[in-house]
Amino acid sequence: MSRAPRRLLLNDEGSSALHYLDLDAPAQSWSFHGPGRDLQLIGSERVLRSTPTGFVEVELRGGALARTVDGMAVSGVESARRLPNGHTVLLANGPGHLRTMAKLRYW
Repeated sequence: MSRAPRRLLLNDEGSSALHYLDLDAPAQSWSFHGPGRDLQLIGSERVLRSTPTGFVEVELRGGALARTVDGMAVSGVESARRLPNGHTVLLANGPGHLRTMAKLRYW
């Protein structure tokens, strides 16, 4: 019986970093630095990570920044979610309320 791969994806809010650890091949491990909070694996070997003003997509192989979306007059973003239809939903903690920005489509 083969053993499952031992890989971890860790979001470190305190240090503003995202860490990928491959315990079977440590040389493949990497860190991506920048503020972020929420994580979602979105296919195509990428992870979606919310940022205070939008979101980023990071390549799982190597940790390269694949896409940045921000500056949409939104601040205090707490969560980003990619929907099955490809739209991205941002949940922002605005002054005294929670906002949802639905149906944002980025190519």
